[in-house]
Amino acid sequence: MPWIMIVNKVTKDGESTNLASWDVAGYNLWPDELVEQGVATVTKPRDYDSTEYLCPLKYVLERLGSKYKGPVVVDEEQGTITKPGDRIRGHIHHELIAACDPEEIVEITRIDLS
Repeated sequence: MPWIMIVNKVTKDGESTNLASWDVAGYNLWPDELVEQGVATVTKPRDYDSTEYLCPLKYVLERLGSKYKGPVVVDEEQGTITKPGDRIRGHIHHELIAACDPEEIVEITRIDLS
């Protein structure tokens, strides 16, 4: 089951800037785990295809360097194979993340593509 994770910085006027996005396989529970730990909140409960959360950036940063834990995923269209233990591949905007305060609240969106 393919999923996309998106992390955006949202300003007071409602503008958003993408900080990172990546594809994953399987149902990623880490945003729900952050809610259980009391460091994140659900802002849009799961509807048909997505769930949105708010949490401090520092908790998301821990995930950007993590290793993939799901099943082997073969993407014939992209010509890639992702195996357990591989580093998460994605679009990470390091310069934008570096300009943020780690305590800054960011929006996480988990989208179900199945």
